[in-house]
Parts: sequence; structure tokens; C-alpha cells
Amino acid sequence: GPGAELEGYTHTRAAFGAWARGEIMSALDENIEKAMGYAAPFRASGVLNHIDGDTVGAASGRVFETLSPVDIAPLAEVARSGA
Repeated sequence: GPGAELEGYTHTRAAFGAWARGEIMSALDENIEKAMGYAAPFRASGVLNHIDGDTVGAASGRVFETLSPVDIAPLAEVARSGA
């Protein structure tokens, strides 16, 4: 009935107020925070090759920068390996 609709509206309004005051994170904010955590080791050491069980950089020492498709911000350096 009408009471249920009002109850849902009140809950939504309260949640929006909490979000507006910065008290809760959106799903996007949570996902960005998780992604940043997952990417942290690659930002620190770069993305290296895995060869014969070892993690190594390019023999030449060359790297390239990989960029976020969202905002073109640098994500990490990647080993630029040859054949």
C-alpha cells in the first residue's frame, strides 16, 4: 500500500542524504578503491615478464607506460620486451 511506498522513499532519501554528506561510498567509489589496491604492486614495481618461472624486466631495460582508458592517467610501466 501507500505506506510501503513512503517507507521506501524515506529509506532512499535517508541513503541519499548519507551519501551527500560523504558518509557512504558509492559502488563506483568502492570498485575504484579495490582496483587501486590491486594495481598498487604494479605501480610500485611495474609489470614485468614471467620467464621460466622468474619475474624479470626486459633485457634491454626498456619500458612503456600503460594508461587508464577511463581518464588516460598513467597506471604502470610495462616491460617492453623483444622477441
